[in-house]
Amino acid sequence: MAATAAVAAVWGAAWVTSIHAVYSAWAVVALCVAVLVLFAALWSGAAYGAPSARLLLFAVPTGLLSVVLAPPMINEVPTVRGLLVVGIVVVCLALVAWLVVLAPARRAVRWPAGVVAGVVLLTAVGYALVIAGSHPLIDVWVILQDTARGLLHGQNPYRMAFPNVPPGQTSGCFNYWPVTFLSTAPGAWLFGDVRYLETGYVVATAGLLAWQAGRSSGWQDRRRIGMAVLVGLLPGTLLIVQQAWTEPMLLLGMVGAAILIHRDHPTWAAVPLGLALATKQHLVVLLPLLLFWPRFGWRRLLVTGGVAAAVSLPWAVADWPRYKLCTVDFFLGEQGPSQSLSVWRLLPSAVQLPLLVVGFAGAVVIVLLRCPRTPGGFLIASGSVLSVFNLLNKQTFMNQWWLAGALVLAGMAMGPVVADVTRPVRSAVRAR
Repeated sequence: MAATAAVAAVWGAAWVTSIHAVYSAWAVVALCVAVLVLFAALWSGAAYGAPSARLLLFAVPTGLLSVVLAPPMINEVPTVRGLLVVGIVVVCLALVAWLVVLAPARRAVRWPAGVVAGVVLLTAVGYALVIAGSHPLIDVWVILQDTARGLLHGQNPYRMAFPNVPPGQTSGCFNYWPVTFLSTAPGAWLFGDVRYLETGYVVATAGLLAWQAGRSSGWQDRRRIGMAVLVGLLPGTLLIVQQAWTEPMLLLGMVGAAILIHRDHPTWAAVPLGLALATKQHLVVLLPLLLFWPRFGWRRLLVTGGVAAAVSLPWAVADWPRYKLCTVDFFLGEQGPSQSLSVWRLLPSAVQLPLLVVGFAGAVVIVLLRCPRTPGGFLIASGSVLSVFNLLNKQTFMNQWWLAGALVLAGMAMGPVVADVTRPVRSAVRAR
């Protein structure tokens, strides 16, 4: 029951943010409720269970409804409107197909891996058609496209300006860390659009999770396999794909690290974690969690930081003042935007930062106490901590909420799959 409540809260938060991509008072209230429900469920042992199959059957229609109410047609110019519409329809068909697969009442049935792969492939086709049929009017897409071309000509992305960015959006700096452009530029070089590779990260994550859940259960656990596929169909993913938001790289890095830890390669897990850390700044908030997480600790945390530093060093050394201005000062000095999906702008200035620090520290303590010491538990803990940070931070948008929700769902898909899980005290007493 607790696991069902946790997943419902995460799915509901994703649904709300997919409808309200920018600030809405009702959306912020709903997100507050969702975060409270999530942590209440975690305290009750949600991270040790799996959501009910009925919840998954309910989730798919709500995902379809989010597409109907807010199709991915904001901030864009259709290049081939027919392809854009067909892509949306194909993604909806993937959701319907997954609903049909989930529907049978028999639970102890071996699922053909080909059926799972077919739904994931259909999802990928839909996303590719959305990309081919649209041209987003947003700074992140223009900046990534221009940076990919600049790299071919030996330009330093942190010295570039981006005059083709729509008016009123960021145009004077590349604001993220180097793996952002290193992991997207090949998409522009090979296929003409960075979004193809970004979307590949979403599909790869869903595929990896489905393979992990299927292999560990003999392809019989329809709840975890179902959850794995739904990570790639979370409400708002169509907009993430269409707008070129870069959270898919973070998601794949985190999930890849979790699978390596599960496969008993915790040191190698520092590589994808380090690359994810060198992609976008807000992943820094997970460092305290990594420090205290079993089978990771301070030594592997240093390796993770070393990987991130090694990748970032060439650009930091090339022009430190510009690098610092674009990747650090830009965020620390910016006022809380009016479009932020957080409570920051509603609070008195004297309360904003202290509440963020206290709330974040409390979230870390709770997940360390109530999440299993497993790779899946690590993903659930990471997404939960990020959800609190998102709620209290001064600058939070739909894409950051999407990442937090996807991490929790990914952790549920992996599940507590090792024998040395430390269960909550209440659950242990009940077992006795």
